[in-house]
Amino acid sequence: PRLDGFEVCRRIRSMRDTAEIPIVLITSLDDHDSRIQGLRAGADDFVSKPCNSVELFARLQTILRLNHYRRIAEQQAELKELNRELLTDIQANPRKYLKISVF
Repeated sequence: PRLDGFEVCRRIRSMRDTAEIPIVLITSLDDHDSRIQGLRAGADDFVSKPCNSVELFARLQTILRLNHYRRIAEQQAELKELNRELLTDIQANPRKYLKISVF
């Protein structure tokens, strides 16, 4: 059976190795319901044909920039949690961190 773009999009999003790939659906469909269906399937954007290459490139740049900012926010949250865990451990075990080496 042949897959439509919505199903391909869902499958790409379901695989760990490809889940972060930007997806822009380029289609002849231009009705509101199809756009919503595409976005719900996991597309980052939806462009109707005929597609302007400059607009498509600008949309891809925006998606990549937003993904970059999202990754930064995730890393900051992870670092904040690690810092909180370290401070908790320092408070619970201060001697562990006060060892001084003498050469």
